[in-house]
Amino acid sequence: MSQEYLRDFQTLIDQMKQHSSFEIIADEIVANYEEGLAELSVNELRMSFGFNLTQNFEKYIDVSLHTHLRFVYYINGDVSGGGEFHLSPIADSLTSTQDPELWHEGMTQQEIEFLKYFRVFDDHPDSGDFKLAAFHLTPGVSPPAFPDIYFYDRGEYWKMNLDYGGYLDGLLGLLGVSNWQYLFCDVDMTQPKYESLFNELNNTLNQLTKLFPARDFETYREILRTKRESDSRRIG
Repeated sequence: MSQEYLRDFQTLIDQMKQHSSFEIIADEIVANYEEGLAELSVNELRMSFGFNLTQNFEKYIDVSLHTHLRFVYYINGDVSGGGEFHLSPIADSLTSTQDPELWHEGMTQQEIEFLKYFRVFDDHPDSGDFKLAAFHLTPGVSPPAFPDIYFYDRGEYWKMNLDYGGYLDGLLGLLGVSNWQYLFCDVDMTQPKYESLFNELNNTLNQLTKLFPARDFETYREILRTKRESDSRRIG
């Protein structure tokens, strides 16, 4: 079983703990998974959905066991940004029968029914900002691999152009800073309503470049620049 994601997340957390500009508010990594958990979880998913994730699942199971981090960072002595991630066990998320109740009164019945099939795998229990990432299950359909991933932000939601491994890579590459998921959502940031979000992400990338000069954030800068030229539409 691959341990690279668990190792990489532990390395990231250690680096942030040692960085003078970062304050760690909460962190947890379960370093040892229960014997046989991967096989048990794969079998549970096979029975529930009729698809086999053995090859991919074993790569991710260790890091999905409640890996949690919340942090803030300081620029010139003042809090300038922060972030949080809290990864839940994949099988628990997918087989949960509890609706996350993400809808509100202003939504259509179609939207409500859509949200009922969200299964949350990354949320922010410490900051409580009501932002999360979830798998979306299609009723009556057994997906051949991991279901589509959506990012939910206080009543709005977008399909992400990432699979589960890509999501973990994004977390590692962007440290889990607030709103990083928008870089991988079809959001047209030429719209005035997203002007502040664009500025926030641009500022965050500039700050991360200064705080971690050895890291390469240029790919994310290019993605953000492209969104200013985008004519994409909201998905949901």
